[in-house]
Amino acid sequence: NQVKFKDFVPHDDIDFDSAHLLQLPRIPSAQHWIHWKTKPPLTDNPTLNTFNRLLDQYTCPLTNDIHYQHPFMYAAKLAASPEFEPTYRDVSRLPEGETKEGWRNAMAIEMDTLFNTRKAFRLIDKSEANGHQIVATMWGFRTKFFPDGTEKKKKARLVVRGDLQRENISKEETYSPVVDFATVRLFHNLCIQHQPHTIQIDFTAAFLQSNLPTPLYLQIPPPYNSYPDMQGKCIVCTKSLYGDKRSSKLWWSKLSNALITPKSDGGLGFTASPFDQALFLRDDCMIIAYCDDLILATKQENKHITSEITDHLAKQGFDFDREDTGDINTYLGI
Repeated sequence: NQVKFKDFVPHDDIDFDSAHLLQLPRIPSAQHWIHWKTKPPLTDNPTLNTFNRLLDQYTCPLTNDIHYQHPFMYAAKLAASPEFEPTYRDVSRLPEGETKEGWRNAMAIEMDTLFNTRKAFRLIDKSEANGHQIVATMWGFRTKFFPDGTEKKKKARLVVRGDLQRENISKEETYSPVVDFATVRLFHNLCIQHQPHTIQIDFTAAFLQSNLPTPLYLQIPPPYNSYPDMQGKCIVCTKSLYGDKRSSKLWWSKLSNALITPKSDGGLGFTASPFDQALFLRDDCMIIAYCDDLILATKQENKHITSEITDHLAKQGFDFDREDTGDINTYLGI
């Protein structure tokens, strides 16, 4: 069986002077298609049953060859569609049913997390804001998938309209680094060559784990702002929230300080690389960090070191799901 990546339209025999006369499909050239020359057909291959829902078929108008979009590309396209990543308006216009109820439950879980679990929100009268800017909020929705493409859960995230924050009033410094993709490729190459022990840590609601130096006042999001007992109220937020211009810097400061603090002072004793601030080095361990996604690598005989690091981070107040901490399945969506 021959597998060959190619453009979505073969162009070896096209007369480009008259190519504009051809009625070619309107498909972005950035979407790559794959042509499997297989017998029996690809869709009958039992080893690909779990990916059948991700096989988007396309017939070339010039050669009648059947092409299939690469599953990763198709999954990305699905995730960005209104069905899987809708706006609040899309959700509010859905007919009553399981889908709309799923998004409604996701919003309720997010509000319960912010008010009760994280203790980040508190309701106050607008008069108590004392002239501070009351920043608008918005909902972000996303359907999360397992690696095989099946639906995992619906996730709702309440975010701050950071584009409306005013300089020196509701935001100050905002810079925070992320690992460079060249560093990620080099890191993975070293892991392939030397086969170290690696684990991945994904922090839970990372930004909410940092405290704000000054409180942030927020508008109540829909549909809760239409409730009678919410009139004349606003939210005071004491923890950094997604969308807040300061959040990424506050999270990065907390994480990097925990990693680079010397062992003599109760830290982990890592050193940030001078070539990439998100690459942390120690004699017995390496860490790369992209926002709230960390990968740790150490020698096979030093597996206990990764447990020591995760235990130390937990003692420092970092919250992450230990069930999801382990072997690397996906990193940055790859």
